[in-house]
This record gives sequence, C-alpha cells and structure tokens, in this order.
Amino acid sequence: GRGFVRVEDEKIHVEAVLMYCMAVHADPVSLREGIDFITIPANPKPAKIGNEKKIKNLYSSFPMRPQKIVIGSKSVAMKILAKGMIAVSALFSSNKLLKRLHFMSEEEIIASYPKESVPKIYGGDAGGWDSSIEEWVKVRLENIPLPEL
Repeated sequence: GRGFVRVEDEKIHVEAVLMYCMAVHADPVSLREGIDFITIPANPKPAKIGNEKKIKNLYSSFPMRPQKIVIGSKSVAMKILAKGMIAVSALFSSNKLLKRLHFMSEEEIIASYPKESVPKIYGGDAGGWDSSIEEWVKVRLENIPLPEL
C-alpha cells in the first residue's frame, strides 16, 4: 500500500500483491501488449519500520510487461536530477529500457490518459469500476482467458 507494511502483515501482503499482479495482467491485451507502469512516490515518506528492503525486493520479483514506465514528481529539481541520472545510466543500460522511462508531474500523467483509466483518487473513473480493489481483483482473476486443451 501507500507507505509501509507492518511486519505482522507481511504474509498476507505477499498474497495480496501476487493476486493483484496476476489480475493486472488478466486480459488478452495486457498479456500480449504489456501495460503502462506508473508510480507517484508518497509525499511525505512514511517512517521506516525495518522491512522496506524485503518488501521492495518482493515488488521487483514479479514479472511485468511495462511498455512505458512513468515516474511522477512534483519537483522540477527532482525531474532534472532524474533525467541526469538517466543520462549517466544510459552508458550501462539498454536503450530500449531508457526509451520507455518517462518523468512527469502528476498533472501531466493525469492529462496523458483517458479519464476512464485514471484512478478515482486522481479524479478519474477507474475504468468504470465502483467496487473495492478486492472485488476488482476477484473479477479479473475469474475472467483470465484460459486456453482450451
């Protein structure tokens, strides 16, 4: 979630993240064409509780097919710093990955996507979904296209 995972909640968090990742890729378009991965860092950052590295490793262990990686930032200085870091990392990284990486303000991100695809907390329609994220994951997993054997 937005911040931290209590140590006593790690097991259930791993299960929830696994189900969410499967649900995100549970349609033919996402499976074949990939997704846009968008992250907007929490501000202010929550207090550390000691398991952040473990949770970060969990998140990075799930396969994704991002065709575009968007990092949101409110600070112009942060965007300039990030672009500078990318220029340096271009010496060591794949050009394909660098072309997929974009830095934008929250406003630019929201304006870049159709309103129906933007989460409700940012003023969008969340894909027309009115129920909880748990219900969305359940419905998506129930509708995963399975090949006929």
